Amino acid sequence: WRLVILNTNAMAVPALYDRLLFHDLRVSLPTLDADHMDELTGGRGVLEKKIALLDRMESRKNVWTHILTAMSPTLSGKLEEFAVFLQERPWVRWLPLRLEASPDDPRPISRRQLQALAEEMDGLMRRFPQQAPGLFLAVPFCSVTPKSLGARVFVGKDKCCGPYMALNVNFDGELMACFDRVRISASDSLETVLNSNEMRPYITLETLPPECGRCEYVKRCLGGCTRPECLVGHNGGKVDYLAGFIDE
Repeated sequence: WRLVILNTNAMAVPALYDRLLFHDLRVSLPTLDADHMDELTGGRGVLEKKIALLDRMESRKNVWTHILTAMSPTLSGKLEEFAVFLQERPWVRWLPLRLEASPDDPRPISRRQLQALAEEMDGLMRRFPQQAPGLFLAVPFCSVTPKSLGARVFVGKDKCCGPYMALNVNFDGELMACFDRVRISASDSLETVLNSNEMRPYITLETLPPECGRCEYVKRCLGGCTRPECLVGHNGGKVDYLAGFIDE
């Protein structure tokens, strides 16, 4: 069985989405402020178009509909707006995502900023359990205090990343993992992928610092993100720069 996921900025002609066949529609929604949305995208009336597509999906009962929101520090204090927005649209689900590092911006968020977002999300998860699912993508649980807060709020690398959740074929027919960051040469089976030289650094515990090995959450957290931009050396291993034992 194949699951077809359509990621979109919702800027296509609305009728096009009616003609396309997919199981899961994912719409980027970085803000619910119309002016800020136009500033971010360089367009006009972008938020209105995104909401129109989400509302259009109410009739597609056999399709999952998600909104994708990168947890920018600018959203601190504004997350409840998303929960209320989703309460009014029960057919839409929320995927709040870690703000990812890139070569141009390797440190897009600090532990202090993440702490504020985690505490806010924790409150929403209690008050809006159907709308607020926690924070997706790999984040070290120890990036916030107490560590148990991270274990509650962060979904965990074991469920978000790796070949099970982020394995796809690109337009060139190549098998890619880690959201198109890792090219897999041997792909006869999932077992081959797991044991490949390319995949091993992304799923092993052996390259993590000893602090991770002593953590009760290590098999869920797996040290956070292993993108090259995120990694720092520490005590003979490598770990996400957001880990609580790393000097900022």
